[in-house]
Amino acid sequence: MASIAHQVHRCLEQVTLDKDELEHLKTELGGRSVKQALRPGGDPTKPLPKIIGKGTLKTYFRTGRTFFELAKELTDEKMLGQLLTHEVILKTFDYHYASCAPGTAYRIQAAIKKIFAGALKLGWVQGKCPIENDLRERDENHVRTHRYGYHPADAEKIIAYLTEHRSPYALPAEIALRCGLRENEIAGLKGGHVDRERGLLCFKGKGGRYREVPVSQVLLAQLGETKGYFFNPKESWCANFRTVVQKATKVLGIEGSGVHRLRATFAQMEYVRLRLSGTEDEEGRHMVSKLLGHNRLDVTYAYIPRDFEWQDYAQYVSLANPTTRER
Repeated sequence: MASIAHQVHRCLEQVTLDKDELEHLKTELGGRSVKQALRPGGDPTKPLPKIIGKGTLKTYFRTGRTFFELAKELTDEKMLGQLLTHEVILKTFDYHYASCAPGTAYRIQAAIKKIFAGALKLGWVQGKCPIENDLRERDENHVRTHRYGYHPADAEKIIAYLTEHRSPYALPAEIALRCGLRENEIAGLKGGHVDRERGLLCFKGKGGRYREVPVSQVLLAQLGETKGYFFNPKESWCANFRTVVQKATKVLGIEGSGVHRLRATFAQMEYVRLRLSGTEDEEGRHMVSKLLGHNRLDVTYAYIPRDFEWQDYAQYVSLANPTTRER
């Protein structure tokens, strides 16, 4: 009997462009965007029918494997085709992911859709995908409901709690909050990514996009001199990171949880800082978008919605406040 991990891998193989296929497509397009060409009608709000990035494949695999292993425990079903039903998926969500962050729910949903598409090609399932619509609705501008950041005071409580309990994830959590890095970007940080002279973290993030992100001297002092990894680039480390943050929010009575919410808080606080310094709305969003490593400005609107009341957070952005990063 094939393991859940093996079955998930088989399904994702069916909907992933291999290196040769991707190179052939790039040649055919003659410099045009592969993503734009693959999306129905070139619409950036539509999902890609194929997986084209190694990072995306890894994310879908580990997300799908975890989800369907939990589904297997709940139902005692061992075949993925029996687990890819509306009833089983809802049951697993309700039992294991009832309090997960919107971003986590969306990532799981996206992985399930790709796994179902692969299972359909293999003949393991029939009919329509049990998940037909996004769990997060889009607004009139086709942007998904924003990824809520923590209230600034709550974000600081999380950092303080992890620090007080000497958690090895206190520093990673602070990097997420102060620098806006994704969890896998934090996990993959190396000594060679630190430019101590300029006070920058320089690395390739999601999609292979190069980023330079300012980092405070306080955080730099905690990142020791090394040529290797500061943390651990394995998925198990990222999973433990998420679990530790989730447990901290429960203990502190903070509604919702997620490492990504620390990144969203960074985005919102950086936007507030820029507005307070006199930067106009659109320019501020462009600057935050660049720091976050987004390739489209409309993605940043998911972190900083159009109705974001930035003035309400002005008191949390000052030179005396630890939320503000040193320059």
